[in-house]
Formats: sequence, structure tokens, C-alpha cells
Amino acid sequence: MIKEKATRLSQLSADVRNANSNAAIRSELLDRLSSLADLRSELQNLLEIYRLLMDHGVIRLQDLPNLYGLIQRLDDFLKNLEQSHEVARTHAYGELQQHLEEVVKDLRSTFLKHWRQYASRKAPSLSDDLLDVLSHIPSLKAPIEELRQLKSRFDSLGRSLPTSGKAIGEFLATVERCERKWRDMLGSGVPDAVVAFLREATGQGAALELLVPEVLGWFKERNLEHLLRIRI
Repeated sequence: MIKEKATRLSQLSADVRNANSNAAIRSELLDRLSSLADLRSELQNLLEIYRLLMDHGVIRLQDLPNLYGLIQRLDDFLKNLEQSHEVARTHAYGELQQHLEEVVKDLRSTFLKHWRQYASRKAPSLSDDLLDVLSHIPSLKAPIEELRQLKSRFDSLGRSLPTSGKAIGEFLATVERCERKWRDMLGSGVPDAVVAFLREATGQGAALELLVPEVLGWFKERNLEHLLRIRI
């Protein structure tokens, strides 16, 4: 009787240990399935971004990893993982996960670098220093503020990797609005001599020798000569 109870308790203990072991294995399997599923989703997103950047002429690379091949390899591995939890405990899993994580990191970094280079080429050259100088002209204060807002927006869009055609379209539209506003306000640009004069004039005052014909002509073309004053 005592021996039978001991045998039953021993079996129950073994069953509990097996159940705990199976639960741990299932938990490990689910964690690894989730991790690989996240990587697959990230690769798919990067594939869509790659197509998007290619379509807009942002990136032209021939030496990128075969994203289609990587995704197919991952899909096959996931099927095997779902069929046998032992796959999750092999070196193949760890090697694949590490490789995919490195690929995702490198691709995102590469795409972002090329996008920022593209955005830098497209964006108009508007330094904060120049806008500060021009903002001292009363009639330009409101347009300059609008330019600042547009510049802030396309700078922000140019720093972040776009994930849709809408994002790229917004960036290009913002740049075009900024360029049009600049042309309407000042024409083709501001000569260096004018910038130098304005920088001094909006400080302690500009020396008369800085008011060269080019500067005076720039003010007259824009009907701003009434702003010029001479103080002794």
C-alpha cells in the first residue's frame, strides 16, 4: 500500500516536472517565433521602403542583400519552427536571428543615409543666419516667419526615413512652397554684399563704405531704399 502510494507520488512528481519542462519549451518557442515574426515584418517594411526610394530616384544600389531571398528563407525557417520546437534550440536559429538583425540595422542605416543626402540636395539653402538678418526688415518679417516654419518642416521630414509616397510628396511640396515664397519675396537670392551690409546695419550700424552700388541697387529693386538711414 505504502509502496503503491510512493510510486504514484513519484509518477505525479515526474508528470509535474514534465509539464513544467513542456511549458518552458512552449514559452521559449513562442518567444522565438514572435522575435522572428517581428524581424520578418521589419524586412517586409524595408522592402517596401526600398521600392519607394527607388521609384523616386533616391537610391540606386546594386549590392543590396537579396531581400526577397531573405524573406523566403525566413518564411521557410518559421514553418520548420512551428512544426518542431527543437529547431528553436539549434545554432541555426541563433545564427539566422543574428544575421537578420544585422541586415535590418545596416539597411535602415543605408536607406536613411541616402534619403538625407537626397533631401539635402533638394532643400533650398536658407541659413538661419540669413533669415535672422532679413527678419530685421519690417516688410519682410511676416514672410520670413513663414519661411522659418516651412524650413523647420522640410528639415524635419528630411531627417526621418519616409515610409510612404505621401511622406516624400509632403517633403517635395514643402520645399517647392519654400522656394516659391523665397522667389516671391526676394527674387533669385541675396548677394553676399547685401547680407554683409544687413548684418552690420541691424547691429551697431553699417559703415557707409558697405553701401556699395550693388547693395543700393538691391534695395531699390525691392522698393526698400526708404529703410536706409545715415546717422552721425
